[in-house]
Amino acid sequence: MPRHKKKGHQKGHRRDNRVQHFETIVKENEKFLNYYKTLKLVTEDEVPDFLATLREPLPATFRITGTRNHAKELLKCVRTQYFDKMEGTVIEDKTIPPPQPIPWYPDELAWQINLSKSTIKTSKEMMKLKKLLIDETALGNFSRQEAVSMIPPLLLDVQPYHYVLDMCAAPGSKTAQLIEFLHQDSNKIIPDGLIIANDADNKRCYMLVHQSKRLNSPCFMITNYDASMMPNIYISKAGMTKNVPIRYDRILCDVPCSGDGTMRKNIMLWKRWHQNNALGLHCLQLRILIRGVELLARDGILVYSTCSFNPIENEAIIAALIKKAGGSIRLIDISDKLPFLKKRSGMSTWKVLSKQGNWYDKFSDVPVNDSAMIKPSMFPPSESEANEICLDRCLRILPQDQNTGGFFVAVLQKVDEVKWLSKQKSDDVTIQTSNVGGNIEKITDDNVPGKLLTEETKNTPKDEISEPPSKKVKTNYKDTFKEDPYCFISESDPVWPDIRDFYKMENSFPVELVFTRTKIGKKRTLYLASSAIKNILENNGTLRVINTGVRIFSRSESQHVNCSFRINQEGIEYIYPYVQNRKISLTKEDVIVLLTENNPLDVRFSPCTHGQLLKTCQGCCLFTYSNQDESSNATETNGFTICGWKGKFSVRPLIPKPDHTHYLLLCGEEGLENKLDNNISESVTAEDTAINSSTSELLQESDSGSMSDS
Repeated sequence: MPRHKKKGHQKGHRRDNRVQHFETIVKENEKFLNYYKTLKLVTEDEVPDFLATLREPLPATFRITGTRNHAKELLKCVRTQYFDKMEGTVIEDKTIPPPQPIPWYPDELAWQINLSKSTIKTSKEMMKLKKLLIDETALGNFSRQEAVSMIPPLLLDVQPYHYVLDMCAAPGSKTAQLIEFLHQDSNKIIPDGLIIANDADNKRCYMLVHQSKRLNSPCFMITNYDASMMPNIYISKAGMTKNVPIRYDRILCDVPCSGDGTMRKNIMLWKRWHQNNALGLHCLQLRILIRGVELLARDGILVYSTCSFNPIENEAIIAALIKKAGGSIRLIDISDKLPFLKKRSGMSTWKVLSKQGNWYDKFSDVPVNDSAMIKPSMFPPSESEANEICLDRCLRILPQDQNTGGFFVAVLQKVDEVKWLSKQKSDDVTIQTSNVGGNIEKITDDNVPGKLLTEETKNTPKDEISEPPSKKVKTNYKDTFKEDPYCFISESDPVWPDIRDFYKMENSFPVELVFTRTKIGKKRTLYLASSAIKNILENNGTLRVINTGVRIFSRSESQHVNCSFRINQEGIEYIYPYVQNRKISLTKEDVIVLLTENNPLDVRFSPCTHGQLLKTCQGCCLFTYSNQDESSNATETNGFTICGWKGKFSVRPLIPKPDHTHYLLLCGEEGLENKLDNNISESVTAEDTAINSSTSELLQESDSGSMSDS
């Protein structure tokens, strides 16, 4: 047997073993149950429902992307052609209800299927829905996301002009929501705001790239930093001689956590749960939140969230921050938000369990041998402090309340500059002044930054106090991060005149926002960024940027075409308003021909479309379809634009195969999947071909096939 066949068999065998392994895991953990019973997370009467729900698989949930112009039309098509037809479906002798809208999510854009992901994947009856979910998710029209994970972005209330930071963004489902909200104003092509998504793990950053690429936002940037040490990012402002650091209007702080609220999908947590998981993460979570409020603008909103039940990761973090902030940070009452969401108030009292299994009510009770892991900030505030902090304004989600996972959310507002930043600025001035003449001022109890002197130092005569030991030298990562440069072009750039003339671009097109990643040599791809993103790229030379910008043009050379660049489908919504040439209007029948036939001839289209094609020379075209919805407002038009290629005798769409099914769905056509598969399955999609080979080869193949057919 060939080696690759054998390896594939072994891989499948390992996968089967893995499934069997998960099925044999006993969903019991006495430590977990006793821990939360002691903390009174649930009452004795609620324990059976709590455990029973945790043992059930999590229902599948997804969102319909709210920023797409055709979101409402897509929802209408999906409901009529998929969800309504699932009524009465029987799986394993049980009648399955069709998907239902999540009641607390706005505009019915989030849906829940009361089946586990494994059932959807394996059931023959659900194969059609499964294919729809996969295809539309790949296109960015759907986003598969746990229901409780959708809550934090909703509470942030992001507006198109906001500067937003997602501190721990990967894998990116919440980030995708933030991008949607930033683009909610359909009248503004490029919003004034921006979103910076950060993650400490470089590999997870590229997972984030994959998620965000589906939404195609020029106002979006991915960075790679430890969130607790997120650097200042500087921008220039009119009328100011120096660059200023960004202070964000909205910050999402979804921190790493023990994740015991995800037991319904992370089955291994039943075996691995231990109280030490929360103890080990507490300090990191607090550092991330502290850095978050430092970067927050005055009157800005920060949402702190975890998928943990543990108050040490939740209320303890919030209480510690507010006490440290001294009145500059307050908890916002969100009891009136999301009225159909079943939520519970935050906890005000709890105990701390040590690694050895000892319970402590306050830090003064902790012996020395337990003080290594247990910190003062882990304990609840006093009764008077709790009343002042208002921990009951925090939001808790328990699984049994609405058939979800467990979750915690707190919404914070910065009402004044945090006091330690003001103190730090004052200390920086003092230290700088004392070193002007090269002499180091003697360190006293009054001039040590933050007055962080140990008891031993305080008892030492002042003339014997030496300079504090220097901090451990940190590794300089600036020179280890290698990325291609971001080079913005202008109207005088050699590549632009051909593009401008070929597509007759309007003079108002912001060519100054177009950049390439090539400093020397032939430019392959042109990207579009917002003015805010450009400001950052030009004023932060050492920033660890993983990805930004939207592809709008790709090099596609052909001897028959006067322009070396074609338009990319992913950037078409930003290009289309400025293109005055090479637009072809299609009827519904034309769309079906274009998307179901392989390289259809010009004569296959309607007379009107055929006439437009005859007047258009070879090269990239924009095929537009518009359908007036008679049942809605007369001014509302539903339609879409497809990037394609006009050959000598034929045309073809330059979009991936899943897009074909999607646009046919928007036309109200179904049942064409078999015809589509027969015509396209043996040919590589145009988008992939354009990446792997030159378009000149694509054209020769397309036209030769068309000529032989004629």
